[in-house]
Amino acid sequence: MTSPRTFVGFVANFPVDASGSEPAGKALAQFVHSLFVKAGLNSSTPADREGWAWEIHTRDGDLEVTTIVGLVDDMEATPPRQWLVTNTCRIPLLKRLFAAANSQGSRDRMLQALCDVLHTGISRDERFEHVLWYEEKSFDKPGDVPGAHP
Repeated sequence: MTSPRTFVGFVANFPVDASGSEPAGKALAQFVHSLFVKAGLNSSTPADREGWAWEIHTRDGDLEVTTIVGLVDDMEATPPRQWLVTNTCRIPLLKRLFAAANSQGSRDRMLQALCDVLHTGISRDERFEHVLWYEEKSFDKPGDVPGAHP
């Protein structure tokens, strides 16, 4: 199984202004959270990530995906990238040491399922355009080749 594309950049019609002490993207983070909850994922409500983005934690057993929703506002890029949602999952140390192959497969399956939920929700919503998915390990590096799907 190849690693899924877990970072998604896009342009979307959500407020870009930060409100008070909160970072931009609260409505978008709430939208992402609602997709996860509707799919039956065990996800935390969006929380302020040190004043620059929003984060959501999704658990399945001892695996946890951290989803970060942030404003990039790179509208000069081709294609433009206004928002970025990253999904990362770290395997607990003992699992990495003693069950590496099984843990990596479980991690990849969880990431793929979560990203598929996110992709389906984005694809069905007319507020989103210029949607591109990226691999975590090559994101924004030379030779990075995004795709239309996770």
